[in-house]
Amino acid sequence: MTVYWTPKEVDQLLEMAGDIPGPLLSRHYNQWAVVNGYKPRTNRALIVKASKCGCSTAAVGSWITTGGIARILGLRPSTVEAWAKKFSDFPKVKAKQYYYIKRTHLKSWACDHMQLFGGIAKHRLVQLFEDEALADLIAEHYPNRPRQDHRPVECITTSTVYPSISAASRATFITRAGITKAIHANRSVCGLYWRFTNEQGL
Repeated sequence: MTVYWTPKEVDQLLEMAGDIPGPLLSRHYNQWAVVNGYKPRTNRALIVKASKCGCSTAAVGSWITTGGIARILGLRPSTVEAWAKKFSDFPKVKAKQYYYIKRTHLKSWACDHMQLFGGIAKHRLVQLFEDEALADLIAEHYPNRPRQDHRPVECITTSTVYPSISAASRATFITRAGITKAIHANRSVCGLYWRFTNEQGL
């Protein structure tokens, strides 16, 4: 069965294809299609059509994954993934097993959570945000990385609050690494669940 495309549909697809990651393409295209009276298309159909028109569906520059953020900043992927899970205002869009973040939204979010980017080399911040002024502001106010061990933690299971992970480790005979992993993975260690008592960095 031949599937016909109007010139307007093709133009819209090619406009989106270079700006939106492939896994998110159908979501955005079909929103436009419904509003403008066109039928929805599958992600595969969109990618095949874009390819036939000589257009790549790999978004360049405007979107990034949590892994991409981690690579640029020199952080562990688990750290950025923890931001995406911990902070309800983190500007993520999930497609398949990945989180996608629009760079402009990430920059706005970073302005409200500058402490998370403390201690990261300025050239890495500039590369991520493309904003030297923001990089300077972060470096000025947060010259060091947040120290997790000095943050209060709560054992959710027992409702006991400890002044640091080290203190919790000494009291419960659970390693600091075990407690930290349990917090970030939102799972128990030795039958106990844990959390930081505030969200001032990860």
